[in-house]
Amino acid sequence: MVANIDEYEVDGDGGDAKVNDEDLKWLKNEVEDIANNANSGVWSARESCDNTRFCKWPGQSDDGKKHRENLGGAEPFPFEGASDARIRLADGTINTLVSLLFVSAMRNDLKVTGIESLDSARAQKIKTLLRWVITNQLGSQYVWEIIKLLQYLIADSPAVAIMGVYWNREPSLRMKDITVEELMQITAEMVMENPEEWVAVPESMTVEELHEAVTTAVKELTDIINDPERQEDGVRILQEFYPHLKEKRAKRVIKELRDTEKSSFPVPYLKKDQPAITAHKLFEDIFIPSNTPDDIQRARVIFHRGWYSKVEIKSKIVSEGWKESFVNKVVGDGDTHKGHEGLSGFPVLLNNVSGEYISDVRAQDAEPNKGMYEVVTAYYRAVNDDSIPGIYVVPFSCFVDEEAKERALLDYEHDKYPFVAFRREVLSSKLLESRGVSELLLTHQSALKMLHDSRGDFTSISTVPPIKGPQKRPKGKLLIRPMGYIPERRKDEIKVMDMGRYPVGNERMQEEIRRQVAEYFGLPHKDVSPEISHLLQEVAVLLFLSSLKDVFLMLLQLCKQYWPDEVIARVVGGKGLEFDRSREEIQGNYDIKLSFDVQDISLETLKIKADMIANIMVPLDTQSTIQRDKLVARLFHSLDPNMAEEAIVPVETASQSELQAARMDFVMIKAGIEPEMAEGGQNFGLRFQEINEILQKNPTAHEEMSEVSRAILDAYMQHLQFMVQQLTENSQIGKVGAKSVLEGGM
Repeated sequence: MVANIDEYEVDGDGGDAKVNDEDLKWLKNEVEDIANNANSGVWSARESCDNTRFCKWPGQSDDGKKHRENLGGAEPFPFEGASDARIRLADGTINTLVSLLFVSAMRNDLKVTGIESLDSARAQKIKTLLRWVITNQLGSQYVWEIIKLLQYLIADSPAVAIMGVYWNREPSLRMKDITVEELMQITAEMVMENPEEWVAVPESMTVEELHEAVTTAVKELTDIINDPERQEDGVRILQEFYPHLKEKRAKRVIKELRDTEKSSFPVPYLKKDQPAITAHKLFEDIFIPSNTPDDIQRARVIFHRGWYSKVEIKSKIVSEGWKESFVNKVVGDGDTHKGHEGLSGFPVLLNNVSGEYISDVRAQDAEPNKGMYEVVTAYYRAVNDDSIPGIYVVPFSCFVDEEAKERALLDYEHDKYPFVAFRREVLSSKLLESRGVSELLLTHQSALKMLHDSRGDFTSISTVPPIKGPQKRPKGKLLIRPMGYIPERRKDEIKVMDMGRYPVGNERMQEEIRRQVAEYFGLPHKDVSPEISHLLQEVAVLLFLSSLKDVFLMLLQLCKQYWPDEVIARVVGGKGLEFDRSREEIQGNYDIKLSFDVQDISLETLKIKADMIANIMVPLDTQSTIQRDKLVARLFHSLDPNMAEEAIVPVETASQSELQAARMDFVMIKAGIEPEMAEGGQNFGLRFQEINEILQKNPTAHEEMSEVSRAILDAYMQHLQFMVQQLTENSQIGKVGAKSVLEGGM
């Protein structure tokens, strides 16, 4: 069915509105279209990929051999007990590629640069905020969701994974104790905040008159609580303060306040108010049309399927404003209406034992999802009467004749679907045209298994070969074992069959298959050029990080939208980011870059790189164009990102520490104490310059020194100058460029 373009238009100004029957029917038709497209090819291809990766086929046995009993009585080929090994070529390749990309996700070098007027200090704060969100807010969730995403991305067919980026507001309940006095105080505060909602406020009312009106309103509430005849008024006022309270509980609270002047009741609070990410499996969690462009933000509609327990779905009446009538229709009443437990609007057509497709598996689908209920959330773009686009959100069930809540504009100011698409490869402008590893290695793994089984079968037959004997000799049991005895009627009557030599090409062919796979996917192999492997790995990492960058950007945009200034200030320090919360500010003004060099995985390669920089590049830099602080930070980050975060300080901080150290060295020298002449790890030029400035500003400091102190100073300055100029080592004065004065240098 082709979608009706009218469904992508909303009346008037757009915004929140009830979903009419036609809109709901259109959404359900879109679900049916996507499910039919998936069942026409996606599920059969994915089943084949899973069978390849997890080495599943009919007639398997636990010992990896073929047995008649596992084949329904059929005779195994080539013989009973023949090899039926599980060759995990696809699984091993997937795990290697997942590990490579996972390391790049954990050890990438994050940079934030300004667009327009964003300065470097503010960019550094944004970087700090992002790192804090990933480490402290997402924490282990980031690790698990990245791993899941990579499993979907590398192994699935199509090889596409979706990362959902949300703002998670998770409500919960806690008991609140309240007294009449506290309720009076709450009432006064609410009246003062919006007095026109509680009392008549003429324009000429003075502050004193307003306070008097508030006092009157509070006293009236006290009278209402103490008057049993006015309990309904008390319930109404209490429910205005705490809208979640049911009438029955509100009546009990009013009665307890009247009788004992205190009561308790559950109140909602935000258990979580933070960003969240979730890796979605295509056509299990996320459903999109087959013709979706390579940019998922251009998708005409995206469906997110959630499975909820009865408790979870009922709690959404309070937490997300779902209609109670909708929830009751989904879960049923347990008596006349059983609900739609385990049923899905996206049925999956699976193969039965004979290889034929089952036409209807809705009932069979219910068992794996026992105790769970499906609710689908539709995200789609539509324009209003002024042709202004917006993203609309509608939660619904394919089995219920009303929506869970009214259609609403997505309130994320970045104006994007809350999804980022990842592709293993780019073959065309269609998002779904991307092949997974299992799909590509099906024939390679089958060939490798055939060669492996053949070798195993030959070994089995050669170890205990067939016995040749006369045709007319009665068949008897031959006891074949070490030192066994087989009687013969005539010489050479019984012979062991000569199995010949196994083809030597088998091992070479197996190795060639593994070489081809390594070359194709950029895996290390002795017969594959390291340059080719590095190139393919680099491309895979760059493609992955380009999408992960979009996840980071979306996380940052949500934090800027929802976190108050004081929360951000606590994370980044100072006055926070000091930005306005306009849509334009949230959507732009910064750029995020993620980089990772796959060669940094190898410590040997990293050592070679560091040696080349230190011994070749730095000596050639006669104009001091190399920013050595950034060079050290980059190498340190490649070695251990976590250690680099803790150990490396900003240049300004490091310079200040060096200046303080130089002054302390000068104090020690005046006292006749010789500072350490280090071979490295110091800013020798800065220390030399600082001590020279001290002597220039205070010439008497040198005159007041003792002869020993002057000698120490001369040697120390000679050492600093030597280290700055990088002179050739001299055997007489050693590596530090000067002799120790107190150890015989005078």
